[in-house]
Amino acid sequence: MFNDHQPLKSIFTKPLGKAPARLQRFLLRLQRYDFTMHYQQGKDAYITDALSRAALPDNTPEIPERELSAFVHSVISNMPMSNTRLKQFQTETTKDTVLTTLTSYIQTGWPSNRSEVDPTICPFYNFRDELSLNNKLVLKGNRIIVPAAMRKEMLKTLHTGHPGITKIKLKARSSLYWPGIDSQLEDAVNSCSLCQEYQKQQKSEPLLHHDIPPVPWYKIGTDIFHLFNKHYLIIVDYATNYFDISQLPDLESTTVIQHTKAIFAKYGIPKEIMSDNGPEFAAAAYHHFCNEWDITHTTSSPQYPQSNGLVERTIQTVKRTLKKSPPQQ
Repeated sequence: MFNDHQPLKSIFTKPLGKAPARLQRFLLRLQRYDFTMHYQQGKDAYITDALSRAALPDNTPEIPERELSAFVHSVISNMPMSNTRLKQFQTETTKDTVLTTLTSYIQTGWPSNRSEVDPTICPFYNFRDELSLNNKLVLKGNRIIVPAAMRKEMLKTLHTGHPGITKIKLKARSSLYWPGIDSQLEDAVNSCSLCQEYQKQQKSEPLLHHDIPPVPWYKIGTDIFHLFNKHYLIIVDYATNYFDISQLPDLESTTVIQHTKAIFAKYGIPKEIMSDNGPEFAAAAYHHFCNEWDITHTTSSPQYPQSNGLVERTIQTVKRTLKKSPPQQ
């Protein structure tokens, strides 16, 4: 099928779910036909143009006015707004110079190149096929394009109840649109003292990666884990990921130090030890041990075990291996 109205080609090739509600219903009526829409300039479609000027009488029953009216006004009738608010939208839309220019583009057609479009209308160019006119309102799909004079008021309305960024965006995407609405909604939530006071949690700080040690056993990580009602000391080399474990009879700091020295006797004394803030490693005896052996002791941030992630991940591997071959009772 050839047509001299170029926007029709993109409308028919657009997914049904992305078409405006008014066009969706007409596209559904055409789905029983198998055709492909092509664009052809009017000067080249002289046969079609001649036939259109001398068309035969159409005896096809027209769509009842009631059904057509339901198609055209279905979007507005489903909008949760009062008649007063609807009239306000209509009045401000006619006063808005940008929407007035946008209306003329929708009615007469869009230029083929973006550079030919009025600069004030460029933000609408990428989704021009989703734009339509309905009851003196400009729609983007099922959403009303809000005139500039009403955007501040609509922003306050959307922020009623102080929803989070995700919920306020979902609320807006069901009914309203204007260029830059998402960033303005984020600014409204981020600048609201009440929203920030009752924010669920603060954003996580970015994780800082450990420096790669110059040689093996230069920097090691250590921790204590529990399995089968027993305590184990684990030490992992940051350069090679090699680990060694030792079963502990108790959790006294002196016991941990003795078993740590035994492992150091096999592989050497490191320059830095990375551990959490457990009582075994926070004890004065352990600090004295590190100072005496000239070892830098670095602890992870409280309630943030990811900073010593190598040890935590190795513990998972060790536990999974030991569970496959539990000790004999």
